[in-house]
Amino acid sequence: MPHTSTTIEMAGGVGVAMCVLAGCLRVAERLPRLLEPLTAAGAMALTVYALHALAMS
Repeated sequence: MPHTSTTIEMAGGVGVAMCVLAGCLRVAERLPRLLEPLTAAGAMALTVYALHALAMS
């Protein structure tokens, strides 16, 4: 396509990504209990990866 990856399109993509990130951070700040399972998994990432590898084998 002749107009793919133009500067304006890339700036729009970055803007959308920043809005999504800001929204996710706001949700995480307002509803910490909702994200508690993900927080716990992030705190013990190596254990989760090891359990995933065992489950896949």
